[in-house]
Amino acid sequence: MFSRLDRRAIFIATSLACAVFLLAPATGHAEGCLADPGTPGALPCYATTGETYNAFTLGTDSPDGNDTEGAVEAVLGYVMGSPVDLTVAQKFDPPGNQSLGDFSISNSTGSSFDWVYDDGLTLAALTVKAGDGFALFNIAGLESGAIDLTGLTRNGISHFTFWTGPGTSVPEPATIFLLGSGLVGLVGMAWRGKARG
Repeated sequence: MFSRLDRRAIFIATSLACAVFLLAPATGHAEGCLADPGTPGALPCYATTGETYNAFTLGTDSPDGNDTEGAVEAVLGYVMGSPVDLTVAQKFDPPGNQSLGDFSISNSTGSSFDWVYDDGLTLAALTVKAGDGFALFNIAGLESGAIDLTGLTRNGISHFTFWTGPGTSVPEPATIFLLGSGLVGLVGMAWRGKARG
């Protein structure tokens, strides 16, 4: 069927295609907003990444509309229909350019900011506290983006918080190694099966 050279070429092409797919930057997608305008302190949702985040806007049970862990988990649990466990990855106060841990914040004006994250942990959500409520953005799988609430809140951004979920992702080099090993195994099994048949 295939010569040894053909099998190697197929293996290399498949491995390169998978590596390009795995290393491509993550982007967001739009599925609209879940907003409850009747909720005191609800913020309108607006975000840009070149595409749009899934966003939920909300008020909270906390008297000051703060994005406490309990408030954020309660809202996400309600939206998802099951309990959610989040952990604060990093919290920032605008304005200005900042770098903390694996996060870099730039173009922070008090109503908008750009962000970049360089770590193997999977981000789950971003909350933006402004006025007497906060906006909650689904940033699962993303490594960078831009948020702009200009003209949509009564006050500027008080702070923004990045949240991780309960699991962590496999770092990309390990993922590529595992994928490559699996492909080698599949090619070996196919080759062995054809040799016997």
